[in-house]
Amino acid sequence: MISFGLSTILLLLIVAGVIAYVGDNLGRSIGRKRISLFKMRPRHTAIAFTVVTGALIAFLTLTLLLIISTDARTALFGLEKLKTELKQTHLELNQKISEKDQIDLALRKAGLEIRSLEQTKKKLNEQVNIAQHADLLFKAGDTIVTSLINAGPEQAKLELGLKQILSAADAYIRGLGIESSQQLLFISPQNFGLTVKTLQLSQEQQIIKVIANKNTIWGDPVEVYFETLTNKLIYKAKQPVAQIEIKPGLSQPEIEQKIKAFLAHLNNLGKAAGIAPDTKGSVGSISYSNIFSLAEKIAGTKTSVIVQAVAKDNIYTIGPLEIDLKIKP
Repeated sequence: MISFGLSTILLLLIVAGVIAYVGDNLGRSIGRKRISLFKMRPRHTAIAFTVVTGALIAFLTLTLLLIISTDARTALFGLEKLKTELKQTHLELNQKISEKDQIDLALRKAGLEIRSLEQTKKKLNEQVNIAQHADLLFKAGDTIVTSLINAGPEQAKLELGLKQILSAADAYIRGLGIESSQQLLFISPQNFGLTVKTLQLSQEQQIIKVIANKNTIWGDPVEVYFETLTNKLIYKAKQPVAQIEIKPGLSQPEIEQKIKAFLAHLNNLGKAAGIAPDTKGSVGSISYSNIFSLAEKIAGTKTSVIVQAVAKDNIYTIGPLEIDLKIKP
């Protein structure tokens, strides 16, 4: 079978040949008969017919080509539109490439963040694993010992005092059951030196806390650092700290619960006032026998009573919060 392109070419050649043949015959006939159009000489009229025939060949060829070929129509009439569409497509392509580059950059950043998070997760998992599968001696931030030291400019005296506090912390750790001939406590020279300089700048009595720097399992060396607090007067002797009203009609166990809740409130008050808590988070304690005795007295009354907490002596930042519980009608 003849292809579409070849058949189109053959058709165009045939049409052009037919028109040329007809035009040539017309030109000869006009020349022999010496016909004149528009007052032109016969020779000029024959030339005009030849020119018109050529133009007609071109016109019919182009018309036929436009009828049978979509590509030809596009090339003649849709070229500018095609250029505009290609330009718009190129702009959109550049925009997509820019968006792709931004997405690639964001993905690279996300990859870095994911790797960082994975490393953090790994470290946390290691710490959790230590806590779950080993005996944890101290958690990071745990206070091992608390002691007092008199601040002042004498460097040698301060260094000796700090070393004695470290010895007390070492003795406390060994007292937990750790048997080792090696040094158990380690503190950075920078923290030790900074603490000495801080104490030299003060004239007041200071609290020295020895604090665990990281989670430490049983038998491992303990990394610590010093923390200093000024040992300020918090409550004067006989100063009321807080009070609570207990209404009549409560049973003794209910009164005991009221007193315990009041003591918990006092503990929070003491910490808020600046009293340093112990390793259990407490600033003081009262024996259960005292609570029982107080509740027994209150249960025997028929009216509301006020339970007032009064400082036994001067209470400083180092604590503890020692109080007397007094009943007021």
